[in-house]
Amino acid sequence: MTMVNDTSFPHGIHLHGHHFCEVADDGSLGDLRDTTLVDAGESRDIICVFDNPGRWMLHWHMLSHAVGGMRTWVNVA
Repeated sequence: MTMVNDTSFPHGIHLHGHHFCEVADDGSLGDLRDTTLVDAGESRDIICVFDNPGRWMLHWHMLSHAVGGMRTWVNVA
């Protein structure tokens, strides 16, 4: 999955219910985490195994941004 930040500010992105690894430029996998920081105008690839059934929120970690629409749901059957 690719996280894209097309704003002029860095944003932390948080996934509930699962953990993921960031993919480095060389293709190696980073540490297991549930939040990543995406710099302004950048993108970040992550690898996640969605194996926890439920409806999980994926959102920018600043509440005002999440309320403003920078959020979505991940539905895992």
